[in-house]
Amino acid sequence: MVAEQARNLPDTWDVRPGKERNVLWSAKVGSHSFGGPVVSGGKVFVGTNNESPRNLRDTKNGKPINKSVLMCFRAADGKFLWQHVNDKLPEPHSYDWPKFGICSTPFVDGELLYYVTNRCEVVCLDVEGFANGNQGVQDEQYRDPTDADVIWRFDMRKELGVAPCRMSASSPLVVGDLVYVITGNGVDVETGQVAAPDAPSFLALDKKTGRVVWKDSSPGKGILHGQWSSPAYGLINGKLLLVFAGGDGKLRGFEPKTGRRLWEIDGNPPKTEAKFLNHFVATPMIANNCIFIGTGRNPEYDNGPGTLWAFSFAKGMPMVEWAKDNEFRNSNDRHFQPGRTISTCAAQGEFVYFAQLNGIVWCLEADTGFWAWEHNLKSPVWSSPLCADGKVYFATRDGDVYVFAAGREKKLLGKIEMGTPIVATPCAVDEVLYVLTDTQLYALKRDAKK
Repeated sequence: MVAEQARNLPDTWDVRPGKERNVLWSAKVGSHSFGGPVVSGGKVFVGTNNESPRNLRDTKNGKPINKSVLMCFRAADGKFLWQHVNDKLPEPHSYDWPKFGICSTPFVDGELLYYVTNRCEVVCLDVEGFANGNQGVQDEQYRDPTDADVIWRFDMRKELGVAPCRMSASSPLVVGDLVYVITGNGVDVETGQVAAPDAPSFLALDKKTGRVVWKDSSPGKGILHGQWSSPAYGLINGKLLLVFAGGDGKLRGFEPKTGRRLWEIDGNPPKTEAKFLNHFVATPMIANNCIFIGTGRNPEYDNGPGTLWAFSFAKGMPMVEWAKDNEFRNSNDRHFQPGRTISTCAAQGEFVYFAQLNGIVWCLEADTGFWAWEHNLKSPVWSSPLCADGKVYFATRDGDVYVFAAGREKKLLGKIEMGTPIVATPCAVDEVLYVLTDTQLYALKRDAKK
């Protein structure tokens, strides 16, 4: 959530037809877009649905077929290059929510791309598509010039018995020779019980072959609903650590190569009533030798109370550095009452930035949790804040992007109306800001001709 090398980014722009300003280019996507944008090697990758089909085979009687799509565009001018199209699973309301498309943000590692499909598969693709021939598997259903070249795929439902709840959403993390992912194993929406308690929730695959290296089923029967977080990896007090946020509301640390579980800590304060129990949708943020994360639930539920945690480490074990919850702990004499969140924190320098599901955003001192400022965006926030070029960008479900100056003083630099809901987190590379709305991908640049 921090773009250290970005510079000279715009803090205002206009995307209205005929009034475009600071718009380098734009490209049509689907009608719901959750994954990405991710920029690498002169390409932009996004996850969306098939409501703007690029191929007639993905239509029926002139209408789009409900599918999910990972799209690749050229970063220089937005030219569409290729796509990976996935059919929906049976029983979509249980495993593969209709029209939601791809919820996983891809991870690009050199010439390879990894993501989790709507079908609960971990897939490795060639970033060049078929432009450099057919690499890897040879059984792709579609092999047109604009189709994806699959290197390998791993079906977590078929191979591991995973039963995803509503949607597979984890964004893979590649470190060394391993791909880490949260499988999405969850409850059966009809019974409210965990459908496959022995199936793994946390998984490590060989990045070259897709072979299982290790797996862990820690949450087991304790999963509260779905598991839609993503793994985190970082250096804490000189030791490399892999962290998973579970669907039971517990945070767990693992030895990255072996999968040995090192510790776990509960994200629900002691004596939390059952009806207020939360789990994690956000991804852990590792910074300043701490882990920052807020608790939440399915965003379709009511907002409700949540907790924002900062965990530090003593002798390799987590401890609460500070917390914000209903008891207003470490509140700097302000009556904080944090709501649930599905956003990942952004931590840079002295401060951590946090967005609640209800649209209230905070800037807090990273070391103490003391309040610096807050702002009510007056719209639900599903995406995460982005720190770049001395600015902090927040995007809302109402389709607005708020741009603040980073730091202790609250200074709103701009509010831009995009006209379409935004659930994906913006991305910044060099002097270009990429914003993915539900229907359009925008590349924004100061003094762009358009």
